[in-house]
Amino acid sequence: MRGQVSGAEDVVVEGRIDGGIKLDGSLHVREGGVVVAQVAALDVTVAGILVGDVIANGAVTIAPKGKLVGDVKAGRIVIAVGGAMRGHVDTTEEATGAARGKARVAESREHLRDARDAFSSPSRPIERAESTAPVPPRPAMVGKKKLTRKA
Repeated sequence: MRGQVSGAEDVVVEGRIDGGIKLDGSLHVREGGVVVAQVAALDVTVAGILVGDVIANGAVTIAPKGKLVGDVKAGRIVIAVGGAMRGHVDTTEEATGAARGKARVAESREHLRDARDAFSSPSRPIERAESTAPVPPRPAMVGKKKLTRKA
């Protein structure tokens, strides 16, 4: 298929698409599928071949037999063992969208505030709990030989 593909649903490619893809949903390029296009989608999973730049608000995942040639701008990228990619990766806030970046900054500030509160509180002694469970005996060494090195 040649041309532009756009929509709000997920798209699964098992054949070939040449052109451009713009989705509010996810793009899945299956094994044997080939996409030669500029891609903008929520998430992108590549098990086949994708040639072109990718912008994903969520994640770009390259499966074990997947190949991606092009630049990637995404919130995160996962490349499985055996997967391959050639291009640049950008996971900055500018790449993934300002709204998502603001949420991440707010969440980080909360974690920092919690950590600061935890470390600024007066220290308390650590209480050790005594175990009532019996300690199992060490197994005897049976059948072990001392190995010597011959010069």
